[in-house]
Amino acid sequence: IFWCNSGLGLASVPNFWKVFHNGDCTVHRTNISSFTDENHVNLRDGTVLETDCVILCTGWTHNLGTFKPELREQYGLPSKADHSIKWQKLDAQAEDKINELLPILANPPDTVVPSTERRPWRLYRRLVSPTMAAQGDRSIFFPGQIHSVYTPLVAELQALWGVAWMLGRLQLPGQKQMEEEVSLWNAWTGKRYLEQGRKHAYSIYDYLAYIDTLAKDLGIRTNRKSNPITEMFASYRPSDYNGLIDEYLAASRRKGAISYDDETYRHVNRFNPITLRKLKGN
Repeated sequence: IFWCNSGLGLASVPNFWKVFHNGDCTVHRTNISSFTDENHVNLRDGTVLETDCVILCTGWTHNLGTFKPELREQYGLPSKADHSIKWQKLDAQAEDKINELLPILANPPDTVVPSTERRPWRLYRRLVSPTMAAQGDRSIFFPGQIHSVYTPLVAELQALWGVAWMLGRLQLPGQKQMEEEVSLWNAWTGKRYLEQGRKHAYSIYDYLAYIDTLAKDLGIRTNRKSNPITEMFASYRPSDYNGLIDEYLAASRRKGAISYDDETYRHVNRFNPITLRKLKGN
């Protein structure tokens, strides 16, 4: 599997596909028109189904109704600013760079659907607004706006990165560099994941590279295996990332970003005295 043009999920139920292909499941490629007679579902293609129950799988939505249009633009959320001359220029440059660096993505399958809303997120590291970060505003970040099959670990790294940034423990590049990174990511994910990548920050198969990027920013080692052989050939598991917070605190201490007398450091660790004792060598 390489090209991915639709949403993905993991079938964790035993024998899911075996049961699915046994013939007891019928797929109707249409939409629901109405419900009648308490237990009948009328489909748009004219089919009427008698049902015991209906499960509505409503999927995922970004739910941006809380933010006014001008705030969406400021925060790097999908907005009309996507069509500005600045972003069009940055996106074109990013696409050329992706074609140069990754020739295999230069001519992806043609899957463009004219009716699809193009709504890229303009977030540096998929987390913070370049505009706000450049102004020194560390008041908000947006974890969870990336699609992967490793959600728990991605969420933990995003949370650690975001909190470190909000506390002033993580310094970011200038606005121009951050905006170039945003456009480069959007160009890559749009070519790599086609229709889904043009709508979301998609990284289903390539999530380890994203995790490594956040880890490098935090000073956390990215080679988690015990030797080069297992690093090259063994699968990565959640247990390989045990101790992330301890590693980050130790790395910050070495850089002088955190001291034992730092009020913020004590605040962060007030519920974790074991970690504090470890770093103090007690």
